[in-house]
Amino acid sequence: AQIKPTAMLLPIYFVDLDKKSLQGSLNNFVKTELSNYYDLKSEKEVEQARDAAVDQISSENCTEEACVKVMGELLDVEYTFSLEIIDTGEGWDLSVVRQDIDSVTSRRNELCNECSLSKARKSLAGILTALRPGEMLIQRGKASLRLESTPRSQVFLDGREQGKTPLDLSVNARVPLEIFMVAEGYNDFAEEFTLKPGEKRKKHAKLTRKRGNIRITSNPPKASIYVDGILEMDDQDKAILTPADLRLVYGQHELKLELEKYEVATETLRINK
Repeated sequence: AQIKPTAMLLPIYFVDLDKKSLQGSLNNFVKTELSNYYDLKSEKEVEQARDAAVDQISSENCTEEACVKVMGELLDVEYTFSLEIIDTGEGWDLSVVRQDIDSVTSRRNELCNECSLSKARKSLAGILTALRPGEMLIQRGKASLRLESTPRSQVFLDGREQGKTPLDLSVNARVPLEIFMVAEGYNDFAEEFTLKPGEKRKKHAKLTRKRGNIRITSNPPKASIYVDGILEMDDQDKAILTPADLRLVYGQHELKLELEKYEVATETLRINK
């Protein structure tokens, strides 16, 4: 028999679907479907791993992302699944996220209109089949969009958070899609896509560092300026002397000013605007 890859299922997040019998039925259905393709860890094993992860991670670093990563390491799983099922009033928004051991995230969303338990099961079965091991299936009327970025960034699709890069998305074909990527200290990246049915497209975005302006002065003037140990030069490869306006990337920098017959002056700069 073929060996199944190992996986864990995090507790399903239900919003405005408070019926315990419905939640239990969908939870059991998802576990059964995933067990067709994966060696699924039990709920007890997942709970024990979460408790161990909380004990292992210090309180200041105890984020959901960090906790799930440690849980995966403790259980030695290749894939982690998380689901959200939200009653929007217009239908049930079904969202399934699969993350592999290399932190590549695959996300599938579907709106189940006039949804019922049987309709939700059918939709979830299709989504989970598309997320089975191996090359992911592209559902009818859909396209596949793989997003990567330098640095790793948070992705929004039409204003809705999708996860962090690298990220595989199943999107509606022939529909304009606005992709937005955000990373701290970097300028936001935005682009619009329209994909054909069955199309597979890959986009790697290189976000640019944010920069802030700062004026460097000295008394007396005409001192050479070093930032992080590097002499500041102009377009003609001549040393920039004080007073001078510099545009530095966000973050902390070490400034050094040198002028013949004077002591070297140093200062730590923090650029954030």
